[in-house]
Amino acid sequence: MSGGVDSAAAAVILAREGHDVVGVTMRLLDATARRGAGCCSPEALRVAAETARRIGVDHYVLDLRREFEESVINDFIDEYESGRTPNPCVLCNTIIKFDVLLKKARVTGFDGLATGHYARLNDDKTVISKAADRAKDQTYFLWGTPAAALGRLYFPVGGYTKGQVRRVAGEFLPDADIRPESQDVCFVGEDVEVFLAETIKAKPGPVTDVEGKILGEHDGLGSHTIGRRRGLGVATGEPMYVREIIPAENRLVVAPAGDMYASRLTATGANWLAEPPGSSDSVSAHVRYRDPGAPATVEIDGDRLIVDFGEPRRAVAPGQSVVFYRGDVLMGGAVIESVVWDD
Repeated sequence: MSGGVDSAAAAVILAREGHDVVGVTMRLLDATARRGAGCCSPEALRVAAETARRIGVDHYVLDLRREFEESVINDFIDEYESGRTPNPCVLCNTIIKFDVLLKKARVTGFDGLATGHYARLNDDKTVISKAADRAKDQTYFLWGTPAAALGRLYFPVGGYTKGQVRRVAGEFLPDADIRPESQDVCFVGEDVEVFLAETIKAKPGPVTDVEGKILGEHDGLGSHTIGRRRGLGVATGEPMYVREIIPAENRLVVAPAGDMYASRLTATGANWLAEPPGSSDSVSAHVRYRDPGAPATVEIDGDRLIVDFGEPRRAVAPGQSVVFYRGDVLMGGAVIESVVWDD
């Protein structure tokens, strides 16, 4: 229970269905540990407790700082240091919520875990599908969910629109219509660059084109991601974008917009929540949140996936997730390892 309208509405919906509901807020880091992080501030915990009180459920704070630091924050930093673009929300869901938190819930006698995610589970809890409100759908972040956990999960708001969710929560929260939504990485705050600058020692290095010609100098790899245009420090007469990050050479490779497309990627660490596709099956593959997806075929080679797109995709970033759907059904996903650019 974050104190936001989604988790509040989830609690209300479950209580009305006759469930015995308890609100739990995860304490994931010290309030003053990292600038800009608002998820665990004293005010955030106060709002969550007040929200639970208004709804009429007990509220507890669970200290998961060590687990979050080890599993999510350290990975976030390591990935950026390795020139990759991580997705900490996927790790938080996979490890912290649907493993650590769910296990603690079961040990203390609860039947399951409910969250405010916009996603739907079928009646026998074997299939995750896109939310009714497609503009709010969050299934992209759920591909790592352990299949064994599905039977214990609840996504009460998945069948509602955001407007309906605000109305449900608004019966108990007078400010439900104006409560802001969390859009940032919770432990970073609004400015990822500031967080990375404070965490990763910057080392200037060359900016080159795809043929290795030096075009300028970057101020440190940590603040750059694939597809970024701002702050490259190059003047070529046309907009340039980060295409590759090569930590071993402390080098950024940039390219014009027309050279930022790829038709193939490899990925590892796949998790399948539905029957994996055959080599000739076409699925919808999404390479970032809000990506509308594109038809693709998937070749499974042990732990490695080779994904071929029917149409080139722009600014595909190693470290991000490639997530697969068949219709509305979330099939699974994996972490992008490498990209074959269309030159």
